[in-house]
Order: sequence, then structure tokens, then C-alpha cells
Amino acid sequence: MKKILLTYNYFHPAYKAGGPIQSCANLVRYLHGKYDFLVFTRNSDLGSVAPLQGIEFNTLTNFEGKAQVFYHGKEWITLKNFKKLLQESNPDIIYINGIYNWDTVVIPILAIKFFSIKIPLIIAPRGMFQNGALSLKPIKKKIFLFFFKFILPKKNISWHATDSQEKEDIKKQIDKNALIKVIPNIPSIIRSEVVPIMKSQGELKIVTISLITEKKNLLLTLKSLKNINGKVIFDIFGPIKDFSYWEKCKDLIDKLDSNISVNYKGDRKHEDVQDILENYHFFVLPTKGENFGHSIFESFSVYRPVITSKFTPWKALNNQRAGWNVDIESTNELSEAITLAINMNQATYNEYVHGSGKIAYTFWETNNFMNQYTDLFNTNKSNIR
Repeated sequence: MKKILLTYNYFHPAYKAGGPIQSCANLVRYLHGKYDFLVFTRNSDLGSVAPLQGIEFNTLTNFEGKAQVFYHGKEWITLKNFKKLLQESNPDIIYINGIYNWDTVVIPILAIKFFSIKIPLIIAPRGMFQNGALSLKPIKKKIFLFFFKFILPKKNISWHATDSQEKEDIKKQIDKNALIKVIPNIPSIIRSEVVPIMKSQGELKIVTISLITEKKNLLLTLKSLKNINGKVIFDIFGPIKDFSYWEKCKDLIDKLDSNISVNYKGDRKHEDVQDILENYHFFVLPTKGENFGHSIFESFSVYRPVITSKFTPWKALNNQRAGWNVDIESTNELSEAITLAINMNQATYNEYVHGSGKIAYTFWETNNFMNQYTDLFNTNKSNIR
């Protein structure tokens, strides 16, 4: 069985980094009988220096009987230690997830180059080349990308894009001739039954579950609620990554009219997300860019429609009676979508419930993930010269 060394900064039981953790965990869960996975990751969660509870680090740990995980401590990270890990595990492929990480991106690449290790390298940027992502801390990222392109191997490297836009982003940022395979992320399992929720005209319960950062655009949602008629409950779940941004959000929350109730519910583990979503009419995320959007799909997977931006793979939602894709240059379209949702009666809302579930089912039915990922990992280090 071919062994794959998968690297990403965070892995279960970490959860605060959101979608990429689910992308990696779902891939391991789905393909574990086909491949032997070793996950290389930090021993902490996003925004924390304290080690994850209940795990051993700097040694191999079992993950659900489906993979071995090496949770490294900060002091462990050296080229020499990573070389030793490669020698002991002897992987057939290194599958790097993310871009702007020292320990799980730069160290593996430098180790390959410095020690002349011949092994195929596959990199999945996980949306980090999107314009929305690059617009945040742009100078720092430009410097990193200059260094990153300099250290990349010239041979035996390929890329995993999760949609056609990410393929173009890789070509633009790295190499127009890069070898790129486009394969969607493996999402969560669809709930088999619809949990009913009452929908009265003039009332709406909406929710967002995401990191609280500028990229996720929570501030735009709050601005769009100004002068909205009707009774709205808006609950916010997710870890606060950008505290200055959150202060701006709180200032706006305090100024909203009394018919708009906004509540911050803190962060939640991934296993709670589907249960949370079932309590609301719509999931709202006017994001500046998602290469997949696990929380969006999870809303579809529990038959809940979505209001999001045009910068995700989930397009033409209104045509599918599953929500709306709105322009995020102003609040106009988002306010209009929320107003339409407020004014829905039960019969109309039920059409959107059905349309949301249909998107989830169609996505699973039209993607043969086993064949696609077998094609991605169809490389052999014995062929490397």
C-alpha cells in the first residue's frame, strides 16, 4: 500500500483553522483503505501555544484507526529531525497542504532540497492564492511567495487545485506551465433526513460558522442588517482570529435596531456543526474567497439554504432554489437577499430546503472521489531520476 505523508499546520482534534482541517481529515477517512497515511502537524490549535489536550506529541499517534499522526512540538522543528522522520516513515509521496507555513511547508521542501531526497511532492494551496486571501497582509505574503518560488524543486512537483479558479491562481502565482490536477474536496456526509423548521413571514433565523476575520466578511453581514424590517435572529459561531476586526463588529452590533438580535455563541468543534445548522433558516457567509467552503456544503448537507458571495465554487444558488450569491462590493444585494428570506412563507422556504439538499446529493453523485484521488496520487518515487 502506497504511503502518503500529509502535512498541514493543524489536524484533529484541532478545529479552529476551519475548512482545511476538514479537507485533510475527510480525505484520510475516505481513502484510508487505499493508502497508508502519515499526518505531520503541530501539537497546538490555531491561535494557541498550549498543546492539544489528550494527544502525545513528537511521536506517532493513531487517528481513528485510519492514519498515524505526528504532532510536533515547536522545539522539534529542524531539518535534521524532519529528515529522520522521512527516513523512518519512508513515504512514497509528500502531500503538502497550505502555503504560508514554516514547519509544514517550508521545512519539508527545504529538507527535500538540502538532503537531495528524491520523492514526489504534491502541493494543495487550500485557497491561499485567491485574491481575497492575498489582499490580507499583502507585503508579507509577496515576500514569502518570492522565497517560496525560489526554494521549490524544479522536478517531481505537481499541484492539487480544488476548482478551476484555483488552477488559474496557481498558474498566476507560481508557474503557467505547472502540472495541476483539479479535484474537489471530499465533503461531509449528507444527513439522511430533513429536520423540519418552521418559517413564518416576517421572521428569520440566520447563522454564520467561521473564523472571525476580514476575509469571512462578517462586518458586511452586520451592515446589511441595518434598517432591515422584520424580526431577525443572527447567531455567530467561530473562533476570533482578528480581535481588532471583531471590535469593529461589536461596535456595529450595538447600533442595530431592537428587531435585530445578534449573539456571539463562541467557537464549536466540527462534529457539532451540522446539528447547529439545523436550528436556522439560512447560513450566511459573504466571504471574500473560498476554494471549497466546507461550512457552505455542510449547510446544504442538512438541507439549509445559503447566502454567500460569488467567490466560492457554489454558483447560481438562486437558480437552484438553494439561496443567493451576492455582490459584496456593497450591502445592497445582501440586504435584498435577507429581506427576501424574511418575507418567505413556509411553502416557498421548503422549496429552498429541497434545493439545498439536491446540491449536496448532486455533488456526491457526480464526483468519483476514489478515482480522482487515485489519479492525483498516481506517481511513483521509483521513477524519479
